[in-house]
Formats: sequence, C-alpha cells, structure tokens
Amino acid sequence: MAEILEDYKFPRYSKYPFDEWFDGQIRELVMGIDFDVPIPSMRASIYNAAFRKHLRVRTHVTASGTLIVEGLRGKKDPDWHEDRRDNP
Repeated sequence: MAEILEDYKFPRYSKYPFDEWFDGQIRELVMGIDFDVPIPSMRASIYNAAFRKHLRVRTHVTASGTLIVEGLRGKKDPDWHEDRRDNP
C-alpha cells in the first residue's frame, strides 16, 4: 500500500540553463539554437524563472529576431514580495 507523506519537496527541472543566463552577463539568444518556443513564450519563461529566483532580469527583442537577456545576478528585485502576482 502506498505510504502517505507529511511533506515532499518536488525537484524543479528546467529545459533551459537559467542560472547560467542570469549570471550577470548580457546574452543574445537565438530561436532554434538556444530555445525552441516563440519569442513571447521564451520571454515569459525568463521572467517567470527570474521571479521564482527573486532576481531581476531585462530582455529585448532585436530587429533581427534574437532575444537579448541580462540577468541582474546579485541584484534582488526590491519590489519583489510573496503576493506580488495577487496584488500588483
């Protein structure tokens, strides 16, 4: 019979190397090489990953269709708080 657990922390796995991308360097990501979803979806994934890590991040879509990402490592978001998504 299956055991009932009081608590369990499920590991998070990411398809993308967000820790590397958020190391403070400015990176140019190319769709089809660095990621395989539409750019708006990738931007949302980047912002969500930064939110989960309590980090700030900046993105920009270039005229040539690449995605520029700057993870502001060590620069925690001063406006971040637990209920931010519920109370903007």
